[in-house]
Amino acid sequence: MKIEANDIKKMEEEEAARIQSHEVKKSLERTKRSLKVSSHQKLVSRSMAKNFLGNLKTNTHSFMNDVGIYYNRFEEITLKVDVMPWILD
Repeated sequence: MKIEANDIKKMEEEEAARIQSHEVKKSLERTKRSLKVSSHQKLVSRSMAKNFLGNLKTNTHSFMNDVGIYYNRFEEITLKVDVMPWILD
């Protein structure tokens, strides 16, 4: 009877250790999956941001040039002041 009780206690301890080991593995897998999803989301958001903002610099420069923020000094000073009056005379 004592031998059976010891065997039962030993098997219960082994089962508890197996369950605990299984829970630790599940927790580790959840953590790995969460990190994988997080890194994928970061990668996708970076890619989307690069696509969205890729032409912003070029478009902004063109817009500012069209509006007149930048001007060509040669065109403004030399052509309009010196050359055009000479050609029209």
